[in-house]
Amino acid sequence: MIDTSAWEACKPNFGCDKQSANGFDRRFHITYWYGPPSEVTSYAVYRQVSDAGFDIAGPMSTGGDEGSNLKFRDACAQNGIKAIVLDRRINQVIHGAEGWERAAEEIVRAYGSHPALFAYYVTDEPDTSAFPALARVVEIFRKLDPEHPAYINLFPNYASSEQLGAPDYYTYVKKYIEVCRPDFVSYDHYHFLEVPREDAAPKEEGSGDRREDLIRQSAMMRVDRRGFFENIEVVRDLCAEHDIPFMVIVLLIQHGPYRNLTEAELRFEAFQSLCYGAGYLSYFTYWTVNEPGSWWNWKNAMVDVNGLVLQHYYDVQRVNSVLVPYGNALKRKRSLFVSHFGPEPESVRIFTPHRPGSVIEGIKPDDPGDSDALPLKLTVGEFEDNYVLLCNKDFTAPCGFTAVFAGNAAYLRHSDGMPVSTNEREVRIRLAPGDALLIKVL
Repeated sequence: MIDTSAWEACKPNFGCDKQSANGFDRRFHITYWYGPPSEVTSYAVYRQVSDAGFDIAGPMSTGGDEGSNLKFRDACAQNGIKAIVLDRRINQVIHGAEGWERAAEEIVRAYGSHPALFAYYVTDEPDTSAFPALARVVEIFRKLDPEHPAYINLFPNYASSEQLGAPDYYTYVKKYIEVCRPDFVSYDHYHFLEVPREDAAPKEEGSGDRREDLIRQSAMMRVDRRGFFENIEVVRDLCAEHDIPFMVIVLLIQHGPYRNLTEAELRFEAFQSLCYGAGYLSYFTYWTVNEPGSWWNWKNAMVDVNGLVLQHYYDVQRVNSVLVPYGNALKRKRSLFVSHFGPEPESVRIFTPHRPGSVIEGIKPDDPGDSDALPLKLTVGEFEDNYVLLCNKDFTAPCGFTAVFAGNAAYLRHSDGMPVSTNEREVRIRLAPGDALLIKVL
């Protein structure tokens, strides 16, 4: 029997050498939004980022001038990680203001040749009316620097039609891919709420900003809102159709109606994203947003506004210690099929035993009469080269089952990502809350 609960206290190990260009290319990429402010940039600050399992540093929370970005870029390079750079001149490029082409050239000249650069940040959550201008931005950066993408993040599926500028979410994402032709698709989805009822709404007066008020209204929809899986299914299917990877930005920081997450809930977000074939994962946020008196009441990120490490730092470090070897093993392996076993209110594909071409032939729930029987809510991700990722959808309780494979099963060790053969086709498995197990069928 394989029981993942025994692995929860494992020492973080982040796999291949991050200093190596080839090593970076082999990694599953993990980043964050809202990083340390520019005024604290140092080797030590980004050593802490690296030690949590990140190989890409998201943009700084302050700065945006070239001098601050060069210092940020160099601190990342010293720690063997990459940087997403936000340069204020990008607004000139987006809006096509006078001299916008020269501004794009200056941005690329400042950062493009440096080995620590990962991407140029462009904008967050645009509606469809912005896509033609963003297509021009993507095109100019691809022309000037084909090695480094222009990074744009999309709305989630609980955004309104007014926010999207489209009648539905599928149309929104499809139009983005077809018009902007991005190197990868990124979107955010924040699943865990603490609002006591579905009809709850902010009592405070409006912010005076239409966009901000729409974001607040979307956030207040319901407790543990449906749509996490429907969102990722739309993005996964469209990205597979266009042969591009995708990034999921998941909730971390407590704010507004969003609750303080447990480590199991963080595991759920990370492993469900990987199960669907995500090529990147991003946490929102690393640094605590510094907006005293804000309606959002930001707290409990990974690091507080003064740089003090918080509990979520250690939670994410432990999650990443498993996510990295699993993600690395699945790097460049196509996601073939994702299905669900057990009750699921969302519109998803249901697991079917003996599906043609599948290397997982069946799932047997525990016998309810057994003294150690556990309930079962499972996501099954199937990948090229006979890999199967099994994810517990319950973030409050462990699950138990027996998996039947088409050949002998080997599980991947968390410590080094090496496969260990069970010499069995039928394997009894126990998954901790929100946890996952990666199997290679031999």
